Amino acid sequence: MSNCQTDQIGNEQEEKPIKKEKSKRPVDSDFKQQKLKPLNIPISHKAILSSFFVFGIILIGAGVILKISSGRIKEIKLSYTNCFNYTEDQNAKPTKCADLVTSRYYIPNSCRCQYFFTIEKPLKGKVFIYYKLTNFYHNHRAFKSSIAANQFLGDLENVSEGECKNFHLHPVTNVTIVPCGAIANSFFNDSMKLSYVGANNDLIEVPMLKTGIALNYEKETKFFNPTGLKEALRSYSKPLTWQRNLMELDQQNEDNNGFQNEDFIVWMRGEALKKFRKLYRKVDHGSGNFLFENGLPNGTYVAEISYNYPVVSFSGTKTFIITTSSILGGKNNSIGYMYIVVGSSVFIIGIYMLITFLRNEGNGKID
Repeated sequence: MSNCQTDQIGNEQEEKPIKKEKSKRPVDSDFKQQKLKPLNIPISHKAILSSFFVFGIILIGAGVILKISSGRIKEIKLSYTNCFNYTEDQNAKPTKCADLVTSRYYIPNSCRCQYFFTIEKPLKGKVFIYYKLTNFYHNHRAFKSSIAANQFLGDLENVSEGECKNFHLHPVTNVTIVPCGAIANSFFNDSMKLSYVGANNDLIEVPMLKTGIALNYEKETKFFNPTGLKEALRSYSKPLTWQRNLMELDQQNEDNNGFQNEDFIVWMRGEALKKFRKLYRKVDHGSGNFLFENGLPNGTYVAEISYNYPVVSFSGTKTFIITTSSILGGKNNSIGYMYIVVGSSVFIIGIYMLITFLRNEGNGKID
């Protein structure tokens, strides 16, 4: 090979760019090289003890405020578990509605209870009516799992028997039940009519709202009525314990029917404890009747309750509650007591730590 060829090859090699290998070494900064100074907060004995006392006082104060706020809320409780059937026939033998509803020949809404009560001081502000059940395990695993969520979204056909278990098919006709499941089958179906006794003993019915009792996000995201639900329900069966089908729950308001019936939505929401209350109605303060514009006036009232829901078989009780609310919510003494107990515990622990600190400091064990 000549010298010219050798020089030409050497020049070509020199012209080729040299690829630099990327370094995996982090950038030389304090953050990436972990050279930042550590945050060292000096915590003294006084700071620790002070935090216990401060938090204890705050929790106790919050508990006292919650308890006072809850105590100012007025409640009228109508416990009607063992009430007797109301009849104008004075010679008729009084019969417990709880005994009548267990009969296979019982006609729905045929047993009615009447309660007269007096409100000494007006119930000012918004008035709510709740129903309360006890010894009802709404959170039982088998009970909560017996549900078909697809039906609530409008898909009536895509339901497996395992979702609703024993409440999927009608035992006689073998037709699919809508809505199926144990929760839907046990839908609360008692009703109450509240009236104010006027000056001439005439009854003035208290206007109540059936809508606005369910949470908006539940109604907008969890429950939908498919197109043509009324016609589609003809091919399905209503739950065994229901008096009406799904599209007849509210006969005054067609929009409050189907899966978007607010009484149904409220009932389908699970409860954590065996004793719970659910919102039944709101008093309509904008109905135009001046008597109830600012709440419920003092005076005599009569509550007429249609007894349909059996609870005696599982040793339960049921109550209608007429109540108001405050800025902090409804009546709930347990939250206030919980804050006071936790705050007192924190404060007592702080006292114990203070005594221990002073004792050890006196013995020279603490620098």
